[in-house]
Amino acid sequence: MTYTHLSSDERDTLAVLRSEGRTLRFIAKQMNRDPGTLSRELKRNGAPIYTGYYLPHKAHERAVNRNS
Repeated sequence: MTYTHLSSDERDTLAVLRSEGRTLRFIAKQMNRDPGTLSRELKRNGAPIYTGYYLPHKAHERAVNRNS
């Protein structure tokens, strides 16, 4: 089994579905990802101060900077 990071497009999809109020399990099924992967993504790359929403482009920037 290999692990792949979320792409920018996947982060966009995550943001849209979360803004629609979808559950992580529903989103994971739609994206063919594990719910735990999405949960970690929201915790690691979400807004530094909880704001109740997820900004995918900022999240992608944080992930890229952390992996550099």
